[in-house]
Formats: sequence, structure tokens, C-alpha cells
Amino acid sequence: MIFEAKDKLLDIDYYEIKIGQAYSLKVSAQDISEGKYKIPVTPPGKYYVIIRAFDKAGNYSLAGEELEIEPIKTPIIADYPKQVYPGNPLIIKGTALTAGIINVFIEDERKETISETVKVDENNKWVFVLSRTLEKGIYKIYVMLEDKRGAKSLPSESVKIIVSPPVFIKIGNIIIDYLSVTVSLISLVILLIIVWLNGVRKIAKFQKKIRKETEEAETTLNKAFNILKERLANEINKFDNKISISKKEREIIDNLKKALEEAEEKVSKEIKDIKEKSQEN
Repeated sequence: MIFEAKDKLLDIDYYEIKIGQAYSLKVSAQDISEGKYKIPVTPPGKYYVIIRAFDKAGNYSLAGEELEIEPIKTPIIADYPKQVYPGNPLIIKGTALTAGIINVFIEDERKETISETVKVDENNKWVFVLSRTLEKGIYKIYVMLEDKRGAKSLPSESVKIIVSPPVFIKIGNIIIDYLSVTVSLISLVILLIIVWLNGVRKIAKFQKKIRKETEEAETTLNKAFNILKERLANEINKFDNKISISKKEREIIDNLKKALEEAEEKVSKEIKDIKEKSQEN
């Protein structure tokens, strides 16, 4: 900054320099060399600068001027993962036109921000590895550059990443939702149980002395269905105990619970029918 006092002050003692809302400085006349003074590093933007020159008697003269601080070149995020699995590290790569420190800002859905730094290497590239793992959610990431003088760039364009467990199983070129696979397998097991029960009921119509076999079948089916019911309940609880589940996962869990209730009702009815047929015979 260059300025010169041209008023009728007898002897300038000090200056007061106010740079917008960023700084308010008191500078002695001895710190002004040839009408020049180097202000502290200031963030990019336009500022209105007010300078008051005070003499030893307390009189002052006032001057003002608009000042624009140009930012240094903004760094670029060149490579980042669109999805990160919980527990895996977040790695981001980029470039910068000048040496310095890259400030990385990671903002979650609650607007809470994680801030860490990484140095730009001699090839004007940088590789950032987050020092911690991220929880499940959606994050916005942007970076800023600060050079050795302390001058700063504007924020880069932000990118978004999703932190979530894998929701797909890939077999060859076919991608299958693993929750849908689970539902299909469970439905198949239940269907097989019902088909077997229907077969036993039809056999009961033509056989007169099968009470013992029917009781054994009932016991076996109850045990098998209780084991299936317990395992399904455990799997459902795994999802219910998750801190955050998607709408799709909640829909699948509700469908599983409904299928389990319907299957239990159907099996109970079939066993009751078999016992009645056995008693008739």
C-alpha cells in the first residue's frame, strides 16, 4: 500500500489504518518507508481502506480508498471416490499452480466440517488421505490453497461422496441386490415347507394309521420352523439395530417380517389340518 500525508500537520506521529472489517492497525511514522506500508495478508475481496494520520498534538487528517485483494489460483480436485465403504480411507488427489498448503474441508449433512491439510509437492500435485474414517452419510468436499506468504485462493468447486456399505453383489456382468437375494431365498425355503406340508396332507387322506408319523412330522416341522424363525429374526435385528438405514432397506425389512408372520400362520394351519385328517382316519 502506498500513501503520503500532504496536509498541514506539523509532525506526523502515527497512522491508523482500517481495512474493511478485516483489520484495524496502528502504525508508527517510522514504519512507513517512502510512503509505503506492507499490510498483513488479507483474504481475497474488495475492501474500503481508511487511513488517519495523527500528529503529536492529536490532530489528524483522513483519507479513504477502495482496495481489491486478488486471490491466488484456485487448486483443482482431480480424482476422488464417488463412494467409500465404512472403515475404508478417503483418498483425494489434485493439482495446484503454486506451492503451498492445501486446506481440505469435508462437510457432512449436518453442516459439521472436518478440516485437514496437505502439502503441494514439487510437481504441483497433492494427495490427501483423511486421518480418520467417515461414518455413513453424504459429504461435500472442497479445497483452498494457501501459499508461503499466507495468501489464499477462493474455494474450489465442491464434490460429493457417499459413505455406505455395498448394496450390490456382482456376479460376472450381473449385478444383484443382495437384500433381494436374501428375500428370494427365504421365500423359496418357506414355499418348499408349504409344498411338503401339502404333500403330507394329501397322503393323510389315503392312509388310516399314520398318527405316529403325523406327530413326528409335526414335531420336526415345529423345530425346523423355529430354527428358521430364529435365524430370520436375528437377520432382521441386524438391520433394525443399524444407526441409519435407507428407505429401500426399511421396506425389505418390513416385507421380511410380514413374510415370516404369514408363513408361521400358514404352517400352523397346515399342521392343524393334517392332525384333523389323521384323527378322522
